[in-house]
Amino acid sequence: MDYSAYLRVLLSVWVGLGLGQLVQALHRLARFKGKVDWDWIPVAWAGLAFLLFIQTWWAYFFILQSPLWVNLFAFLLPLTVFVLIYLICSSALPDVSKAAEGASVDLDAFYFAQHRYFFTLWAVVLALAVVVSVLVRGQYRPGADSFRIVAVAAAVVMASTANRRVHAVITLTSLAALVLYIVMFSLRLG
Repeated sequence: MDYSAYLRVLLSVWVGLGLGQLVQALHRLARFKGKVDWDWIPVAWAGLAFLLFIQTWWAYFFILQSPLWVNLFAFLLPLTVFVLIYLICSSALPDVSKAAEGASVDLDAFYFAQHRYFFTLWAVVLALAVVVSVLVRGQYRPGADSFRIVAVAAAVVMASTANRRVHAVITLTSLAALVLYIVMFSLRLG
């Protein structure tokens, strides 16, 4: 097994753990015996976290082919990205397993109670994505890197405000942008 396959196995474990957390939280919400006040914004961000993890995992199949990551200290950078995405997935939806049966869960209240933490994680992950991208290519590429920098700015705005309209607009824009980015990325690799 070459070093990149070895590294991909470790990162794949993090993907499995993060997606497991996300799917389990959604499953528990759907089966919760109490009242769940659903809100589309946190559910959309759970979907975005899912797409982010899958897209990042897929991209790293190619990124890890660079000899740059042979050094353990250099590999801590991509490992940090995956740990942070795991934290994003773990914090996207509430853990209702700790709620009393018959209790009420308000997704809107949960979302805005932890939006600073959640979007700070997004900002850091997206900033690290720029760093990894530049390190692998050896240069800044305006297309994809500028896209990520705009996403960092959007995450900072989301962490900084609890204005529902701002969150709604950026959520819809982020959904469209991430789907577009994944389609463009997939077509380029195809």
